[in-house]
Amino acid sequence: MRAIALAALLLSACGAEEAPPTEPDGTYTVRGQIMEMGEHNLAIHHESIPDFTNREGEVSGMDSMTMMFWRPESVAVEGIEVGDPVELTFDVRWSGDHTLTISAIDELPAGTELELTADHH
Repeated sequence: MRAIALAALLLSACGAEEAPPTEPDGTYTVRGQIMEMGEHNLAIHHESIPDFTNREGEVSGMDSMTMMFWRPESVAVEGIEVGDPVELTFDVRWSGDHTLTISAIDELPAGTELELTADHH
């Protein structure tokens, strides 16, 4: 019984560090290319997201562009480098510290053709 209580306590303590403060306002999966990599931030030029919902809750879509995403430690990026094509799933939270949080990222095969437009930011 003590072991179960200890395991539950450890799991809750570990999860508390990186647990997002709220449920996401939206979750999207998109392909893109890694432009920059920091310890917890990735700049990714992503394909368009036709079903993206804005802060007002309206489907506004989003053009292909480079955006900065926050990567929690629980999302591994070993083997992924600047220039690599990737598929990522990210959560949008309009309140809190990290608006765009990566929940999964996978490297795509080299040479994967992405539909990226010129960046306008």
